[in-house]
Amino acid sequence: MRGVPYLGAHPVSDEASSSDSFLLTREDLGPLQEYLEQESKLWANLATAPPLEAPAERHEFAAKHLDAQLRHWVALRDRWEESFGHLAMLMRSIRGWDPLEFTSFAHYCEERLGMAPRTVAQRASLERRLHDVPVLRQAMRERRLSYEKARLLARGLALQEIAGWIGRAEGMTCIELRRALEDEEERQMCARGAFRVWLPPSVALLVSAAFRAARSVAGRRISPAECLVRIAEHFIAVWKPGLAQKQTLARRIRERDKHLCQVPGCSRAADHTHHLKFLSQGGSDDPSNQAGVCAGHHLRGIHEGRLRVTGTAPDQLRWVLADGEVFRAGASPCSGLY
Repeated sequence: MRGVPYLGAHPVSDEASSSDSFLLTREDLGPLQEYLEQESKLWANLATAPPLEAPAERHEFAAKHLDAQLRHWVALRDRWEESFGHLAMLMRSIRGWDPLEFTSFAHYCEERLGMAPRTVAQRASLERRLHDVPVLRQAMRERRLSYEKARLLARGLALQEIAGWIGRAEGMTCIELRRALEDEEERQMCARGAFRVWLPPSVALLVSAAFRAARSVAGRRISPAECLVRIAEHFIAVWKPGLAQKQTLARRIRERDKHLCQVPGCSRAADHTHHLKFLSQGGSDDPSNQAGVCAGHHLRGIHEGRLRVTGTAPDQLRWVLADGEVFRAGASPCSGLY
């Protein structure tokens, strides 16, 4: 491990170690064990839960009884999710897979938990963030935010910004929130003249290797910004002959819509452009009469009569299903169209 020599030359003080709230200490064991015992008692009868007799007919009393049972188990599941995130965070902080003789955290997740490593890592990372932002945890407990919305806020914002975004996030779909956070990040990057990017580990390793190659060619230590410039210049030199594209109206429409399908709830790329009022019905090629949509919603949704859109692009579109139902925030019109 490359970090071992550094730690040998720069030992961590006892005070610093004890102040790290993410390390499991002896003082943590008692309360943690008691907490886990209480949670285990709640779930002890899960495997032997008494069967519920299916009602012979739809009846208000039966529906209320089933509803109460469902809400009871959902509430327990929510508590279990919070406990799971806390334990996953602790397991990562103490490298608990080493004494259990697993080769890595990913190996432990796949073999012991039967879960995707990324799923467990995301839950552990969110738990670490919730420790720093209690208001975010409270919003989740009050069901003001879903797990995915909380994860987006925790990952994409500074600590001092999260509280101000919770109210905005409540009225958005996850896709709308993700796009709003991307717009905010782009605005801040332009203001500070620097950018940051989230990369999967495999991509980060590739970028790191490219930086080393750029510095090797330069024969000296150059900054990350200069590395990016050199890599981009090489890319343009190689691919420029194939990048020349005609700037058509359809391309400008998709660029205006950020190359994303404008159907609410859809996160696919806008492969097509659609005329809100067909040319055959007197519509024009004006940008306000066109919207970017994915191939599925365009061909199987709009042109097969399952979906209609009216209004003015890009900000005043009205999407309606064939039965007249209007899409609202949180709706997902993708279902049934693919």
